Amino acid sequence: MQMQATLGELKSDVKHLTAASEKQGKKTDRISHIIFAAGVVLTILLAIGGFLLNKIWDGLVLALKAAGH
Repeated sequence: MQMQATLGELKSDVKHLTAASEKQGKKTDRISHIIFAAGVVLTILLAIGGFLLNKIWDGLVLALKAAGH
């Protein structure tokens, strides 16, 4: 009889650990999606910033050449 009670507790513990593992997996997936999205946003902002800096630099070079002549 005691063996059946122990087996029942073991099954309950395994179910609890399985549920906890699934929750942890969902949290990990959510975090990985957030990190990926942050990388995409950062890449887009860097591309836009690089484009703007290039245009500003071109304007400064033209202005300095015009002022020099």
